[in-house]
Amino acid sequence: MNAAATPHVLYRTRTLHWRTGNHAHRLRFSGFRLLLDLDHLAELPTFGIAYNRPAWLSFHDRDHGPRDGSGLRAWLTHRLAHHGLPCSRDWSVHLLAYPRVFGYGFNPLALWYVRDTEGRARAVLAEVRNTFGEHHSYLLHAHGAPLNWPVVAQRPKRFHVSPFLPLDGSYVFRLSEPRERFAVSIRHLDREGRTRLVATESGVRLALEPLRLRRLALAPPFLAHRMMFRIHARALRLYLGGARFYPKPPPPDGDWTV
Repeated sequence: MNAAATPHVLYRTRTLHWRTGNHAHRLRFSGFRLLLDLDHLAELPTFGIAYNRPAWLSFHDRDHGPRDGSGLRAWLTHRLAHHGLPCSRDWSVHLLAYPRVFGYGFNPLALWYVRDTEGRARAVLAEVRNTFGEHHSYLLHAHGAPLNWPVVAQRPKRFHVSPFLPLDGSYVFRLSEPRERFAVSIRHLDREGRTRLVATESGVRLALEPLRLRRLALAPPFLAHRMMFRIHARALRLYLGGARFYPKPPPPDGDWTV
């Protein structure tokens, strides 16, 4: 299968985290993401991406969803039905995520897009992971009705991500439709409605080719390792600068906020 025919998409990305107020700072990094059609994951090796096996570049089912290596499409369909939302077998489900590079991967945010046979968005699942190995998902939907692009939704913050931000307030999501480009914006509002953090990411579509993947993965090298290093370096700077530290609370009851 050639790049033009594949249902999978490659994006070159730029990410910005902007903390406001006291100890304001900005964290920028570039990288790449894959938008994967969950019904065609077996085709990934055609493009130099190993599927559920070790390799320099790979995608593993166990990094998402139930984290047990089971099929992601079936898991999502079951969970949506549990919450009273449809997901027909002939609908499409795409996952926007970072792959593993040299066996290591970290996805602070992965997005699952559910579209019906007419291409209309029916749900978006925002899967959040923290540096403590925990994960939680926020489901964006309109009670089964089609969603309009950009998808704009607000959900209460229920999951501890940064030890320098409180576990209160809410998230405001704004997501464009992933096509030739995509854009994601998430604002953390405190209980008074003030913006505490803005996280944005934008991507430009590229042809999905093995050589291009290698270049993106190796320059600059070790995508996830570099991301994790910069997150911890910034946390150390905040700590040494006297930013208020919030101890990690127990994880929330339930792994989805609907």
